[in-house]
Amino acid sequence: MDEQLQALVDALQGILATLDPVATLPSSSEDLTSILLQLRGYLEENNTRANDLLESHRAQLTSRLGDSGNRLVRLVRDFEYDAALDTLQKILPHTDGH
Repeated sequence: MDEQLQALVDALQGILATLDPVATLPSSSEDLTSILLQLRGYLEENNTRANDLLESHRAQLTSRLGDSGNRLVRLVRDFEYDAALDTLQKILPHTDGH
């Protein structure tokens, strides 16, 4: 029994190690802003991790940001990082929780 339990714990730890910690559901405007700021950094660096981050949060971003979120998704998917960054800069002032 102890061996089976340890095998289960080891398997779960392996799975948890592969999960992206930023792929959690944003629960507040502060969380959403944090994700968008991270996305901005990737876009500024022309880093393709922008695509991974955006895909991890696509549903939340599009539901919370509407048309702007849909545009952002399309631009990032098309690797139009400069245009995506312009769109993101317009979104960010509206996500500060005020």
